[in-house]
Order: sequence, then structure tokens, then C-alpha cells
Amino acid sequence: MGKTTPAIEVEGLSFQYKSQREGRALDDVSMTVDEGEFIGIVGQTGAGKTTLLSAMCGVIPFGVKGDKSGEVRVDGTRIEEYGSLYNLAEDVSMVLDSPDNQLFNLHVFDEIIWGPENLGVEREEILRRGERALELFGLEGFEDRITYKLSGGEKQKVAIASIYALNPDIVLLDEPTSQLDPIGSEKVFEAIDELVNEGVTIIMVEHKIEEMVQYADRIGVMKDGQLKRIDDARDFFLQGETHGIAPPQVTELGHALHDAGETKLQIALELDEAVDIYESYLNARGDS
Repeated sequence: MGKTTPAIEVEGLSFQYKSQREGRALDDVSMTVDEGEFIGIVGQTGAGKTTLLSAMCGVIPFGVKGDKSGEVRVDGTRIEEYGSLYNLAEDVSMVLDSPDNQLFNLHVFDEIIWGPENLGVEREEILRRGERALELFGLEGFEDRITYKLSGGEKQKVAIASIYALNPDIVLLDEPTSQLDPIGSEKVFEAIDELVNEGVTIIMVEHKIEEMVQYADRIGVMKDGQLKRIDDARDFFLQGETHGIAPPQVTELGHALHDAGETKLQIALELDEAVDIYESYLNARGDS
């Protein structure tokens, strides 16, 4: 921590897929992500969110070709200077929406250490990272569990733990809870929060606004390939244009009460915060 160079810089980035007949998947996107930040990216399907992550992790331009302009820099170095996805893997790693597409080994511990093994990390360091990942993500006792027999939330935690074992500075997540129930989603967000506590930079595409508001430092919204706005998670829904992104339900309730004349009532973003606010409000009115 303490570096002055941003973890990721995106400057004037535009991209059009070869198969794209008109328009651009990304249209003049610029943003800066500081080391250790958790940035949430929201927007409708087709807004360009996944394309942006692909450009940040090197899938564009190393894996997917198209008409690209502008730059992406990782820790001050242009993506192209890495030369390959392999060279970039220890700095930037990506977690997909479906853990089944990322699990390759039969047993959990073998899956977690598979990445550093392929990067040629020394055996002692591999085992140290694996044990730390088990501890960090609450997977102790899962070492010999069969990966395909795990629940959806457990599979995604294993996928994230395997990324952690690569020791990346930056982790990108593309809707990692899209196929999970509320309990599984909460497990994944708790795992991601552990990464943040470890100083890892997180950029996450996600539709679950309630969780995003609770964990992210800033939220950005994409529409038609453009980054329309990026702001502090609290300010994003309390002031300014959200570009069609609905706020958390407790925030909608707060706005409705304001519109009904309760202008002194604080607007909440999280459920626990709302409970405290409304308990105090009702007590003050004598309605408890």
C-alpha cells in the first residue's frame, strides 16, 4: 500500500468487436482505480461492462481482436507491454460468473494451488498460499472435498480462493453471484471483502445493488458503452443521476417518505442502517 501509481488507469478506451456491425462496445471510457479500492460497475445487459473487464485483464487485445483505441495501464504499465495473458496473470486475475467454467480439478485443495503450480512457483510457497487461502475463505476442512459436489456458493468461494493463491494485485469479477441464492451470494461477498482487507484491488460487475452498496467504495454505471458516472457508493444513490439503476429498496422507501413530507428523516442505503433510523424516528414520534 502507499503507492502513488494507480492500480488501473483507463484512458479514452474505445473498442469495437470484429463481428460488431455498428456502434462500439466501449466508447471513450476513462477511469482510475487506486490500489486497494473496491469499485462496483453496474448497468444494463449489453452496456459494455464485461468488455471493460476484458480490456483490464488483457483478454482484449491478447485473446479477442477488434478495433481498439485508447489505453489501459496496470500499475503504470500499458497492457500491450506485458506481451501475453500469461505475463499479466500474476498482476490481474478474473473470476467469471459461473464457477463451473473455472474449476478444473477433482479436489478443492488441488484446485486452489493449480494456478501457482502452472506459474512455476516454488512448492513451499505454493503450499503456504494454499493453506492461507483455505483459512482466509473459510474452507478449512474442504481440502479433499469433491469440487463438483459443492454448492454454488462454495464453488464460487473455491474459484475466488484459487485466484487469491495466484497472489494478484488486482481481481476482476464478472457477476460472480448471478447464479447464486442469497446465502451463496453473501458468502461470496464476504470472501471478496476478505480480499479487500488483504489490500487487493477489486473491480466487480454485479447487479445486486444492496450488496454492492454495502461493500464497494465507489460505484460506476455504464450505458451504451460509456461510463456515465462513477461516484462514492453512498453519494451515487443519494444525489445525482443514476442512469436507470434502481437504488436499494430501503433507499427507495426513504425517498418516498421524503416526497410525503418527512424531509427530516435520514435516507438509508443499507437494511441495518434503515432499522436504526426508523426505530429512532418512531420512538421520537411515540409510535413504537
